[in-house]
Amino acid sequence: MEREIVWTKTAINDLAAVLSYLDSNWPGPISETFIVELQKQLKIASIFPDIGQSFADYAQVRRILITEHNALFYDYDENKLYVLKIVDTRSYKYKR
Repeated sequence: MEREIVWTKTAINDLAAVLSYLDSNWPGPISETFIVELQKQLKIASIFPDIGQSFADYAQVRRILITEHNALFYDYDENKLYVLKIVDTRSYKYKR
């Protein structure tokens, strides 16, 4: 069953920042490629929510890679997948 995808304000702002950065530094199809990969990963996670890496402190929060440099954090319930944050993996510290 595919869950409805719900974006938090934080995640929307993170996405806007990533797209702005990509558009400023790599004009062309890079932003579009990022969005396609993001949509692909979200679709997979909405069907198989346990696919992402979990964390000891927050068992329900999961992490999946969108690209080599960007990860998406999400939570889910029976009907919805909540996009919590998009982070740059080169600078973000997280507990495993």
